[in-house]
Amino acid sequence: MRQPLITVENFKFTIFDSVPKPNEDTAYILYREGRQKDPILVITNQKPVLSSDIRSGKFNKKAIMSLAFREIRADRTVSDETGHYKFFLSAKALYRVRDVTYVFVNHVNIDKMVSNALNEILDAVHKKYSIEEQTDLEDTLKVQLRNKLNNLDYLEISEPELTITVDERAQRIIDSTLDTIATSVINQNQEDIASLEIEQKKRLEQQKYEAQKEVQKKINALQLEQIKGFNDAKEAAGENASLVLAYLKGEISSVELDKRLEDKKANHMMTNLQALKQLADLQVLSDPALERAALKLLGETTAQTQAEQNPLLETIDAEDTIIVEDEEKY
Repeated sequence: MRQPLITVENFKFTIFDSVPKPNEDTAYILYREGRQKDPILVITNQKPVLSSDIRSGKFNKKAIMSLAFREIRADRTVSDETGHYKFFLSAKALYRVRDVTYVFVNHVNIDKMVSNALNEILDAVHKKYSIEEQTDLEDTLKVQLRNKLNNLDYLEISEPELTITVDERAQRIIDSTLDTIATSVINQNQEDIASLEIEQKKRLEQQKYEAQKEVQKKINALQLEQIKGFNDAKEAAGENASLVLAYLKGEISSVELDKRLEDKKANHMMTNLQALKQLADLQVLSDPALERAALKLLGETTAQTQAEQNPLLETIDAEDTIIVEDEEKY
């Protein structure tokens, strides 16, 4: 790999010459040969100088330094902690000169500095890691390489790239271990899936049970409400409760209900009339009392419940009873 200090040539600058201007990947260093302590003048594309600066320096040499990125790679083989297996390490970095003056004045061999830094870090892990710790080894090396290269602050260095492999025997062991781990993970996943399915089934069954309980609760409440309604209807219907409940349950129609109530009412009235006739035949009641009882009985056609709930004789008031008693005295 080429050194950044590419060429050195004689330099002479007159009042008729233009100020030299390098391209972006090049730096010019003007200096006086054999006068190491004299100042130098660095010219870059981003840092032009004045012609007066060049003339006052009386420079007679011009060094041309490359500022382009350069690539370096370090390959090392180290043993694992048992010494039976090998790690093959490869580190690569891109770098270029950042401080032209420092590199030139101190005669820095930047290629050698970067190479030494990479090799030093890679060699330091010899016999310190097992083949099962390849991931840990990679993480450690990346951090150490970055820190080491950052100490070369006169260079601009990219993030180093790292590759780690092992020998064939070690790879077979790693593959076997990975297969075992993979099988274990698969089995564990299958067990987890089965457990989740069982748990899901339990949750669904519990949800179904809760839903059924809620539905049954509503059905029970509805049935209680219906029973209450039947009881209220039965209480209101009195002696006609059986007919009313049959109608509410849909066992008979409204027409049938009306017919049966009318028949029952007619039978009840006929029974009462016959009883009244018997009382009249026995002359138990006076004519005025008999007339009032008959009129009252005939007026009950719109109040069946009251008539059915009271005995016939209770339709006669106290005055009628006194009259009957008076008649029995004669």
